[in-house]
Amino acid sequence: MTRPVHLGRKLVLEERVKQPNSSGGFDENWVTQGTHWVDLQPLTGRERLVSGRTVSKARYKIVCRNAPHSSPARPSPSQRFREGGRIYDVVSVSDRDAKGRYLEIIAEEGAVR
Repeated sequence: MTRPVHLGRKLVLEERVKQPNSSGGFDENWVTQGTHWVDLQPLTGRERLVSGRTVSKARYKIVCRNAPHSSPARPSPSQRFREGGRIYDVVSVSDRDAKGRYLEIIAEEGAVR
């Protein structure tokens, strides 16, 4: 049985946009695609040493209202959520229930120290 959904946190959905720069390369910027009220639940976390630095990652389950596949506000794995200075990279998106009312998103938040 799934627990009730409490959409009590506001996250901004962002998409990466590459634009040519004057050096022949590309600059990456993040563009807002929408705002979602979500239920955010921690799942797992880990730390490991990479090139002498500690890298920590935490996984979260994010539940939000469904959006049509054609909508720019529908999350996808190439996007991220932002909550102030916190970034949640979208890993996967699926329907939470058979009626299609909610989406269940797995996202990862990471930090390098």
